[in-house]
Amino acid sequence: MRYFLHGILAAALFALLANAAFAQTTWDAMQSFGLTGTWSPSCKTAASPSNYWMTYYLDASGVVRRRVDLGPDRANLMNAVDSARIMTSTTIDTHIRNDDPGYGETNGLVFDVVLVKENGRVRTLVSTGSDGKEYIKGGIVAANGQPSVWLEKCRQ
Repeated sequence: MRYFLHGILAAALFALLANAAFAQTTWDAMQSFGLTGTWSPSCKTAASPSNYWMTYYLDASGVVRRRVDLGPDRANLMNAVDSARIMTSTTIDTHIRNDDPGYGETNGLVFDVVLVKENGRVRTLVSTGSDGKEYIKGGIVAANGQPSVWLEKCRQ
């Protein structure tokens, strides 16, 4: 009986350690998925409101950030990526928070964003705000009924 209990305790300890070893940080998940660096609808065209450039990076304090560059005539907007979890080899679930006074009334709003990766590009499948609104559902943008934009990774 004593050996049986030791075996159970050893198995439980192993399970706990295994889970800790496989726990990924937000940055780890972003790197594993390949979502770091700069993404844009067209890397060949300069940043603008219609061709934004989004750069995912780890800042000096260890916070995962997303900088949205809308072009030289506009200020960059900042987001914090509060969490990221790889769901499948082609989908990642992120929680992205508006973290810039430039967002005005929506500063602080958090979005549950599911991205899909296909042929080296990504696009948003789901974007639901902490305000309860579904901004993108099934890859369709609620505001205009159009598919969400595919983003390509820009070489830096």
